[in-house]
Amino acid sequence: MPHKINPWFFEVGQGYFEQSSQEIDGAANGLIPSAFERDLTDHPWERAYGEMLGKSLVGLSYISEGLDTLRVDDETALRELQATPEILSEAVQIAGRIAGAPNIYMTIKHVTRGRRLDRDTLSKIIEENIPDEELKQKLRDLKPEDYTGKAGEIAERTVRKYKKLRSKVEKGVLDEANGVDAVLFDFDGTLQVGEKEELHARLAEISDRMGMGFSPEEIAEFGDRSDYREMKQLMVNRYNLQHPEAQVTEDQFQEVNNQVSGTFDDRLRLADGAVETLEALRAAGKKTGIITTRGSNSLPRILNNYGITDLFDVIVNRDDVARRKPHPEPVAIGLEKLGISEPERVVFVGDNQVDDVIAGNALGVKTVIVSSEPLDPRGANPTHHYDSLRPVGKRFGR
Repeated sequence: MPHKINPWFFEVGQGYFEQSSQEIDGAANGLIPSAFERDLTDHPWERAYGEMLGKSLVGLSYISEGLDTLRVDDETALRELQATPEILSEAVQIAGRIAGAPNIYMTIKHVTRGRRLDRDTLSKIIEENIPDEELKQKLRDLKPEDYTGKAGEIAERTVRKYKKLRSKVEKGVLDEANGVDAVLFDFDGTLQVGEKEELHARLAEISDRMGMGFSPEEIAEFGDRSDYREMKQLMVNRYNLQHPEAQVTEDQFQEVNNQVSGTFDDRLRLADGAVETLEALRAAGKKTGIITTRGSNSLPRILNNYGITDLFDVIVNRDDVARRKPHPEPVAIGLEKLGISEPERVVFVGDNQVDDVIAGNALGVKTVIVSSEPLDPRGANPTHHYDSLRPVGKRFGR
């Protein structure tokens, strides 16, 4: 049948859903009966929970793949809708019933059953059967391509019911929080914001004190890196290349950085919802930690300024590792310090789809990106993507 494209993704998905539904119905019947007080007939059913739910998941994956193959030909669909005014017969019939036209159903039936309905005939029916002028005008203005009837309302109602049901399921046996022992956080850009403002101001001050003469554009270029050591090296190397007669060293640069460190802390602030998220996680018995490329010089001071030092069980900073993110070593060290041997029971929250997600995914931990920006479709895929920290506390702080 060369003209036919089999919707086999949907058919296979439906088959798995049918199997899953039958087995779940069977469990409902099998778990209820009890043979006296000593009854073990429920054990085989309980051992099959994974298979029952797994078939639903497989069915969903097939349907998802099927939906990915569908493409709507917008131009052809629009042409067909515009040439099919009988779509509006439903609206005319409903309007007639509202207006009290007793024969509207039979009139519509007579002119539409087994034949095409043109716009002129439809307009005539409106004129002859709808007494209210305002209602008439609304019907005249309708176009087949715009009329959706109650579909929008039904879809919204269905989504609300789904969200309500999903919330109940997530808070029950399928609650993802039940499988999480610890939540680790990147620091700059995740728990703390304003770090680029502070960094650029600090680098500009170092440049001025050392007479390097870098422009604001050059400072922004250096500060675009995620590792301070790389910024320091780039600034020193570029200056020395431009001024071979007056060389400076990285040690001199570091000495000035130590002098100005903390001067611009007023540019820093905790991310919205950071404290309440950490407190919710710890109240739920989850361990928390920081995995950051910030060094041991500034990090303790900043945490103390915020008063959140005691909210972390483990802190891994730049000076604790040989290789920084996206290498998984910093996250791996965090797991070791926490004494957790099952990475799948850990969540790593960051703001960078490259550094944070790649590092976490490499170890098999759950990853969360907190960013208001859309994800790069070609980048590493996090487990979850939120626009703020609060959903992290709501999902895992239970």
